[in-house]
Amino acid sequence: MDIRWQKVEEAVCGALEIPLDDRSSWLDKFCDGDASLRADIESLLSVQPAVEAFLEHSVAPYAGILLEQDETPAAPAKVGQYRVLNELGRGGMGVVYLAEREDQFHQRVAIKLVKRGLDTEDILRRFRNERQILASLNHPNIAKIFDGGMTDDGLPYFVMEYIEGSSLLRYCDQHELLTNERLRLFRRICAAVHHAHQNLIIHRDLKPSNIMVTSEGMVKLLDFGVAKLLAAENGDGAPTQTQAAAQVLTPEYASPEQIRGQHVTTSTDVYSLGVVLYELLTGARPYKLRDRSPAELSRAICESEPTKPSEAGGGQKQRAAAGPPGVRESSKTANLKSLRGDLDNIVLMALRKEPERRYKSVEQFSEDIHRHLIGLPVIARKDTFQYRASKFIGRNKLAVSAAALVLFAILGGAIVSIWQARVAARERIQAQQEQAKAEQLNKFLQSILLSASPEAKGKDAKVIEVVHDAVERLKTEFENQPTLKAQALLTIGVTYNSLGLGDEAIAILREALQLNSTLYGDESKEAGTCMIELSLPLLNKNKIEEAESLLQKGIVVERKLAPNSKELATGLAVLGELNVRKHDYKNAQALQQEALALFDRLAGPNNEDSATTLVSLGRAQYFSGDIAGAEKTYRKSIETYHQLPARFSGRLAIALLNLGLLLTNAGSFDEGVKAIHQADDIFTKQGESFEQFESKAYLCMVYFNHGNYPPAINYGQRAIEIGRKLGVTEANDFLSSQKFVGVSLTRIGRPKDGEPILRENLATTKKVAPEGSVLIATSESALGECLTVQGRFAEAEPLVTRSYESIKASQGEKSALTATAAKRAVTLYEHMRKPVEAAKYRSAAGPS
Repeated sequence: MDIRWQKVEEAVCGALEIPLDDRSSWLDKFCDGDASLRADIESLLSVQPAVEAFLEHSVAPYAGILLEQDETPAAPAKVGQYRVLNELGRGGMGVVYLAEREDQFHQRVAIKLVKRGLDTEDILRRFRNERQILASLNHPNIAKIFDGGMTDDGLPYFVMEYIEGSSLLRYCDQHELLTNERLRLFRRICAAVHHAHQNLIIHRDLKPSNIMVTSEGMVKLLDFGVAKLLAAENGDGAPTQTQAAAQVLTPEYASPEQIRGQHVTTSTDVYSLGVVLYELLTGARPYKLRDRSPAELSRAICESEPTKPSEAGGGQKQRAAAGPPGVRESSKTANLKSLRGDLDNIVLMALRKEPERRYKSVEQFSEDIHRHLIGLPVIARKDTFQYRASKFIGRNKLAVSAAALVLFAILGGAIVSIWQARVAARERIQAQQEQAKAEQLNKFLQSILLSASPEAKGKDAKVIEVVHDAVERLKTEFENQPTLKAQALLTIGVTYNSLGLGDEAIAILREALQLNSTLYGDESKEAGTCMIELSLPLLNKNKIEEAESLLQKGIVVERKLAPNSKELATGLAVLGELNVRKHDYKNAQALQQEALALFDRLAGPNNEDSATTLVSLGRAQYFSGDIAGAEKTYRKSIETYHQLPARFSGRLAIALLNLGLLLTNAGSFDEGVKAIHQADDIFTKQGESFEQFESKAYLCMVYFNHGNYPPAINYGQRAIEIGRKLGVTEANDFLSSQKFVGVSLTRIGRPKDGEPILRENLATTKKVAPEGSVLIATSESALGECLTVQGRFAEAEPLVTRSYESIKASQGEKSALTATAAKRAVTLYEHMRKPVEAAKYRSAAGPS
């Protein structure tokens, strides 16, 4: 420490003991006219309030608790249904254990458990917040949450994906990654953070130790313990947009606004990612510190300009000095001179003190790195002709060299200069347009998020209200910016469809398709994506022909322009389901298998899109006669859903329903009906819906087919009740439930109760089915049985005989339906004491 700095330190310590009103005169005497010395002292004194607030709010509330943790508690033997194997690590508020699921899956997981003694109200709130956040995120580069609950002694826990790998910096060192390889790895981190931002979540504690990389090179973002929900309610103690003072953070990676205790936004994560990238490329941190005191670190982050990455000397030495004992990591520094230019500017733009001057989003930050990697101009670099020309030449060395030899010989290079200037101008305009577009969309997104805050709409605000408001604003918001309007329309249309609002989704997506086609052409990537997204609600509304036409066009576009896109996988899966409904099972299976391979390649195994596609594939296999294959596919889908967050329980129920129907029809009644009941329980908890109507109808059917009539009546009547409320009285499952209930009542001795139900069923079936349909014939046959039991033979005879002939003609003499109709004819004529007529039907009826 030099003599001058000793004097500054002495002055700061002395001044802190002087009352604020007397401090100026005291400094006059101490500095004795040395203006430079006084400026240094006052600079340090100016950050005193921020440092004190930081220490008071971030450390003090937990100091007493942490000091009490002298002994490390023994690891529990079991947490929930998981057997604890060993401790993986511990942090500020929890301990993480490696555990294994004890059922048939034998899955290894990581369990995060609040430390005993740290279960204060604030810590528990943070813990619940992290669990909620992880459950809402689904991205291949973010650690997944599988389960959660309370231990027997009342401590909350949650179960996460176990990541076996190395921390970011250690992985890069072990594999000796070059600069460009590190940049590509960093872009995957950006993708994970961008996904969190799209789900209204700010991480707030991004650092290398929170980023793991598997041996296969898969990035996994961890630890959302201090993350912030942008639209969280404040009624239960969860953090709100104004509640930022009492946060826990890692100072070395904190932004200036975090250090000062100011409002944080997505730009806060951009800054932290800038520090991570700086360290990833140089092995050092951005600021040269005079000492390791909190005041010095706070001063550097809030006031000092970071050193350019290309000038970051002494990386290893600096890291060792800055990192806390026992948790240091190292990163081998690259040739720092190679970072000059684009990378210097990219990193420094992310590290700007003012949030509004950083990248507008993590996506824009990542895109600028991508532009650097492929040799395009970057947003962070000042636009100059020399810069644009150098980027062009760097991308086209051979072409420029050849052209230069010819053109310089003819025109002395004049034409080359003009051409390059034009290219540079076009690229500058493009970069400026992209930046303006990102800024506008970011502004629109932030305004929507703010409109969803408890302050704006109250804590009971619904997502659908926010989306409706966004639609109204779009009518005028981007009146003169059609490209932005097109992108926003697509996003809102997809959101409507995910909320189950099919009509609204179709209207918005039609508008998005028309606008994108006008702007970019019918064969553009933008138009192709709109076609595929629009086909989903159209298919749900049973508009088969229009959905099929859009899917086929969209898939052609995606195959040509984006053969590895999620949009292509989605289009293939939806077209596969459409072919199931058209009974083209061979083509359906081919499309679904292709979609599954692409989904797994994009998101890894056990993703929700593959799980959904598996159900559709199972149906195609079942209807084509591959019962064993269908059962295997359904079980794989169910196993995948069990590994996904609870919000996918509705889709899990659909898979269970299909498996249950298969098993009951295949003779495994007990297992099958159990699966259908599990599905029905899930749908019942979610409230009256078409899915609940279907599960009740299927329970009615399987119990009827099994000859168990009382539960068939119970579930069938409930299905009829829900179906009437939903307005689906002409649906096949509604009509089938009526038929099963009417016949069941007849067979338990209540034919007069069953007759009006069967007559209504026959009238509706004649209304919706074509003449000669087997549906009409089976309804007539059922009513004929009811009238026979009542002794009304004259009314029953034409119904029974006519329905038998119709069913035999369409289904064949050996079908189960034909046998049932024949048995009813035999029973009728035996009651009428006409043995000759009864004998005519006995062979078709089969054994009694």
